[in-house]
Amino acid sequence: ISDVWTDIHRIRHKKRRDEHPCQLPIPLLERLILMTTDEGDIILDPFVGTGTTAIAAKRLGRKYIAIDIDPKYVEMTKKKLESIQPTKINGCYVSIYLGKIVTVRDKDWEKVEKAFIIPPDIKEVEKREIKLKKHPDVSSLFEYYGENDHD
Repeated sequence: ISDVWTDIHRIRHKKRRDEHPCQLPIPLLERLILMTTDEGDIILDPFVGTGTTAIAAKRLGRKYIAIDIDPKYVEMTKKKLESIQPTKINGCYVSIYLGKIVTVRDKDWEKVEKAFIIPPDIKEVEKREIKLKKHPDVSSLFEYYGENDHD
């Protein structure tokens, strides 16, 4: 990952936005969480808004403390969190957006490469897309790698 991230864009499309004026893209928060924490660490968000930080934390196997003064946002966040599942592949948490891997930690490359076509040189990742390997008769990556890999 270079110093300038051009692969994660702000949320522009209305169907992906909530009513909160300061919503951040979940892949951005996931990248930051993967870079700075380990599984089981606690993420504190004292201004949770619509829950993007809590969602990212839950998807990546981190515990979270989410606080907001507005009860409307607290309820919205609780409702969203009910359907969130971890994004764990071969024992590693990864950030996936629109079916494509966005962020994986360097130390997890060897485990994750079984599910994805990954350039052999990590430096190439900035120039090339990491693609999911095609598996016949499988509709879901998590279905192929088994339920235990994403619990």
